[in-house]
Amino acid sequence: MLLSAKRSLLLLPGDPPPSEAVRNLALLRAAAERLNVPAVSVNSPNWRVGLATGRNQLVSAGPLESAEMKRLPPGTAVFLVLDCLAEAERPPQESWQTMAATPVTAEMVVFEWLERGATPEFRELIALIK
Repeated sequence: MLLSAKRSLLLLPGDPPPSEAVRNLALLRAAAERLNVPAVSVNSPNWRVGLATGRNQLVSAGPLESAEMKRLPPGTAVFLVLDCLAEAERPPQESWQTMAATPVTAEMVVFEWLERGATPEFRELIALIK
């Protein structure tokens, strides 16, 4: 399933990201702002409300507990941004096939949200990726 900016909700981690993930999280936040993707913090008690407004793709930049996953609306596709996690929080590659979330990287998310190149948004965000 391709990610769509129009159907995505960006879930920001509750704690500051590890130093190796700061750049990736900044890229996601910039893309979300530029492409009108709502961003909510996991610390917000009602962050799931964004999924009730026609958005059915959750792009999580932080780890999600299985209890949180179970409380998502039915039909929600979850994408876990691996390069926004601390190394110790990243699931091992051999478990990716059985994960409830689709593992992605920040760059993958941004490119799919953009949908096509040669746009002002693409030129602006590609500068952050380089």
